[in-house]
Amino acid sequence: MGYKNKMLKRQRRKARRLGQRGERTAAVLLREMGWEILDRNYGTKHGEIDIVARSGDVVVFVEVKTRRKALRARPGEAVGHQKRENLTRAARQFLREIGFPDVRYRFDIVELLMNGIWLRDMAHYPNAFREK
Repeated sequence: MGYKNKMLKRQRRKARRLGQRGERTAAVLLREMGWEILDRNYGTKHGEIDIVARSGDVVVFVEVKTRRKALRARPGEAVGHQKRENLTRAARQFLREIGFPDVRYRFDIVELLMNGIWLRDMAHYPNAFREK
């Protein structure tokens, strides 16, 4: 394995660890807001939902975006059209599996900016997008 491949693998591992840390942090923050966490990293052939939670009588599908630096774009802007489509399909499958296809639900984005292991900034976007 060449040097370039090793560096890419290392970057992917670091990014995966950062994402996992962000998802854990977001779950804690949502619990502190009184939400019930129903599932984490719910996976389907369409992709993965980072957090499935319940806020009151609404099931909330949460996409968590974590970055070390804001750069020019906010982390939540990384949720493009295809990702939204995949989240919608995965959410429908989740609801069918739990036997509540007609329950109220929404899609939120939580974005976190981390400074090492410390949370530097957090933004929560309820109803970040709607399915078509």
